[in-house]
Amino acid sequence: MRRPAATCLLALGLACAGTADPGGKTTRQLPAATDEALRREAAVLRAEDRRQVDDALIGALTADAPGVRARAVLALARVGGAFADELSAALGDESSPVRAAAAFSLGLSGDPAAAAALAGRAADPAAEVREAVARALSRTGGPAALDAIDTLLEDADPAVRAAAVDAFEALAEPPDSVARLTALTGPGDPRVRRAAARGLARIGSSVPGFRDPTGAPIDLATRGRARGHLLTLLEDPDARIRVQVATGLAVPATRAERDAARKLASDPDRRVRIAVVRSLAVPNAHLDILETLLLRDRDLHVQWAVLESLARVGAPATERLVDRVINEQNAWLRERAVRSLNEADPSIASRAANSLSLDESAGVRAATAVALIGVDTPESRVVVERLSGDPDPRVRAAIVPAIAAGLGPIADRLAAAVADPAPAVRAAAARAAGQRLAVKIADETMTTDAVTLLERVWERSAGGGAEVLVRREVLDQCVRGGVVPGVRAFLSRALDDPEWSVRALAREHLAGLPGGPAADGAAGPAVDLPLERYVELLRWAATPRAAVVTVERPGFTPGRFTIRLETATAPLTAWRFARLAEQGFYDGVEVHRVTPNFILQDGDPQGDGFGAPGTWAREELGATTFPAGTMAMLQHGRDLVGSQWFVTLTDQPGLIGRYTAFARVVQNLPGVVSLVVPGDRIVSVRVYAGDGSEPLPPLQR
Repeated sequence: MRRPAATCLLALGLACAGTADPGGKTTRQLPAATDEALRREAAVLRAEDRRQVDDALIGALTADAPGVRARAVLALARVGGAFADELSAALGDESSPVRAAAAFSLGLSGDPAAAAALAGRAADPAAEVREAVARALSRTGGPAALDAIDTLLEDADPAVRAAAVDAFEALAEPPDSVARLTALTGPGDPRVRRAAARGLARIGSSVPGFRDPTGAPIDLATRGRARGHLLTLLEDPDARIRVQVATGLAVPATRAERDAARKLASDPDRRVRIAVVRSLAVPNAHLDILETLLLRDRDLHVQWAVLESLARVGAPATERLVDRVINEQNAWLRERAVRSLNEADPSIASRAANSLSLDESAGVRAATAVALIGVDTPESRVVVERLSGDPDPRVRAAIVPAIAAGLGPIADRLAAAVADPAPAVRAAAARAAGQRLAVKIADETMTTDAVTLLERVWERSAGGGAEVLVRREVLDQCVRGGVVPGVRAFLSRALDDPEWSVRALAREHLAGLPGGPAADGAAGPAVDLPLERYVELLRWAATPRAAVVTVERPGFTPGRFTIRLETATAPLTAWRFARLAEQGFYDGVEVHRVTPNFILQDGDPQGDGFGAPGTWAREELGATTFPAGTMAMLQHGRDLVGSQWFVTLTDQPGLIGRYTAFARVVQNLPGVVSLVVPGDRIVSVRVYAGDGSEPLPPLQR
């Protein structure tokens, strides 16, 4: 049997090993720590793990070793609190890594009052500090920020200029920024040019009249100037700039823009084709281009993006979507077609629910459940009953809103969901209760009914691991109606929860309720491990570490990619990942999410977003950049890092300081990682001592 071109490419990529530069920085290793410095650094990690600022952490701010001081500065920001003076003082430290950590930490606070101190370091002799200052100022804003950014746009270091471009676009009003960004796309460093094109794309793709991040309205003339310059970059040799051209020309209106969209739709780089597909995702717009790509482009990621976009095209796309729902063989694409049909024409989707509810793909069955919300016919009731007993928790969770939409007390209707062994299903029941509480016309009976359901979910969801996520969901939902009977007592009871993140969330919600302060006292330490555990961790992290990840798809030769662990900047996260890998936690786990041009996600044995190990860890947010091939941990809330990881498929500067980047793909990013789709499985993750540049060993069959 002859395989489609894209499939053959995958087979070739999975079979072969190559090297790709993901554009990331090599982590700068600090000098080896003395035993005393190692123990002081370990004490900082322990304080941060406890989520408490103690004497050891404060003392570390003046330690002799710069590595200890830098880690202490980051820890202050991560734990949180009123430490602006200490962080501002650290901006004057003799060590550039400490100053960079201080700049990042001040930015993490988002406090405009920090802008003046940050602006004072715009001429710092170290490029890493100036780059951190630029990124921090984009978060704080403030009167002094834009002047400092204006200076940094002329910096000698291209990494600093690129960070300044991102900050400038976020802080300057669009009429003022278009000309500057246009000039910066001229000949020069590719990082600067990409950042400037990214800024122009954000302006060009904006909706006229809406406000940009600065609060200034974007007018048609400003938007038009940005789009006009993007047209001049149509044939730029840098594919990442052509991606921004495709993004910025969203909803092409002129003949030149429509011609550009057609040209970009045949671009040799799939990232560009995906970007232009999304730019055409508007009602009744350019269905011919989308249909051509759907019929002729064999790249699975492009096809997924086309199906996603057809949902917004609306009624004219229904015939094509119905055809793909019926005839598509790939489960990932068939699921996307069903979800798009739900959006484009819910009536057709609901009529097809009976047959689709029997599909072999759990993803398709879960997508089918969405079409049944608000539908009440004899046939739909049969399908709802079938899906509520589905063997896959994703499907049972997806059908909960349809069950909750019926008549009668919600606590009774969702009794089976409350008793479900899967945390995802109980979390869905909690969300249904929250939606009832949020209804403005809800009477006392509806409110009592919803609170009763939340109490039952809470009682059923004791324990660690994913059960923590359910309890947090209950707390988030119980306050959606404001101060309703029983909520304050409910939150107060949660202050005694054994899980720190639940206690902390309860305190946060209590503080947000009108009529009274939060409960006295603190949430207590999150964990309380001996210092030697952290010393051991840091000794492990002192050796470079890498891992070989093997992935397979039925019918194809397994492929492998190599990652380098960032043990210097994220030692706890890298160590936890390595421990889970060595225990075989990831072996056999199915890739459950891929969003083209964004990320692929794995590490969830359940496949429903609730797969987790027994314990949770804190994040290690830092100034690490997010080029394509960055591996980071998903977090389910503050200090709720479990086992799920993702890899960026394109540059994602917006993720800096939001997720813990703990590894880089250093071999086979384009040949394997970029071709993975949901349903592919991780065969193994094997960690070893090395930097990831070592040749891949022979494939074991």
